[in-house]
Amino acid sequence: MATTEGELARAGIVIDDTTVTFTRALEVSEDLIVQGSLSVGNDVAITGDLKVLGVITGTVQSKYCLQMKIEDVSSAVSLGSCVVPSFGGGSITKIWTVLQGDIGASGGSIATHINGADISAANEHDVVIANSAVAGDVDSATVASGTHTVAAGDCIMVHPSDTGTNAVALQVVVEITQA
Repeated sequence: MATTEGELARAGIVIDDTTVTFTRALEVSEDLIVQGSLSVGNDVAITGDLKVLGVITGTVQSKYCLQMKIEDVSSAVSLGSCVVPSFGGGSITKIWTVLQGDIGASGGSIATHINGADISAANEHDVVIANSAVAGDVDSATVASGTHTVAAGDCIMVHPSDTGTNAVALQVVVEITQA
């Protein structure tokens, strides 16, 4: 079934002879090919590939996540690490943790490093894990965009800066936003 102009307009998509404009928040779950220019006036999430055969206007950001695992949150020497991929320059904007077991009476916190330098100065970007947290608990820390940048080949490392009671694993997800 073909989409009519009225349906596109209601979805926040305006098309003229040479430009496609997204005027409202939009989520596209397939590949998107624009033959002409693309103007983005709101949040647009594209799960598939985006190919524009023209000019893109508006603020375009791309986000991706890297995952690491700390095997034992009760040990300060238990590390998780990953390398930023070749397409990966940007800023760390959020860090999440998912506890894989019950942490026990004492919680903990996770510090993050870029190429060995601690970005958790004064604990402002540490992810705090609550006392008595249980398996599946999600905690996070938001980092101001542009504060901590990474480039292709950089090493991101996480470790317990304040250890928990029980020896349980912790999944860590780091979001990187590209401008």
